[in-house]
Amino acid sequence: LIEEMLRPCLRDAEDESNSQACDIVMTLGGSHKGDFDFAEDVMDRLGATLHFQRTRINMGGSTLFATKGGSLLFGLPGIPPASWLAFEVLVRPALMRLSGRDRIFRPMVQALLAEPLALPPSRTHFIPARLNFDERKEPTVTPLTKGMNLTLPPSLLANGLIHWPDGTERLERSDPVQVECLDMRI
Repeated sequence: LIEEMLRPCLRDAEDESNSQACDIVMTLGGSHKGDFDFAEDVMDRLGATLHFQRTRINMGGSTLFATKGGSLLFGLPGIPPASWLAFEVLVRPALMRLSGRDRIFRPMVQALLAEPLALPPSRTHFIPARLNFDERKEPTVTPLTKGMNLTLPPSLLANGLIHWPDGTERLERSDPVQVECLDMRI
């Protein structure tokens, strides 16, 4: 049933002369390798060119990307924080490019970590965080991590996204990190 529902959505992406053709098709869920994950199979049957089906991104590892004609096809993970992160890191820049924007990526700032943080170096980490600005000091950033007692999901509380340095296992309090500004008012 899920496969039959997905096929017509992806079929509309294939014909550039069709007025219903899509610039981007995004699926939420169905991109992993479980029993109910059909996105990759349907894209393959429709003749899409699969460019990748896994990433090293924390939480967004089961993201896939394919093209069909002039359409970009993104299969995002079904877990909400993972789909949000994959959208922010991969889909949003594609949308900016397609809309003709000069600036594809959001501004980056250097901030000092407000607390130590350790992460496995086998992945590329993007960590939702709160950027704090004090006119007298350098900006600080607090990671919104699993161990925190949060009233809302990190994706709603975050105004920044820490770009964790590849191959780094641990950073200490006051170590500098690069942070993508999610709130354009910053």
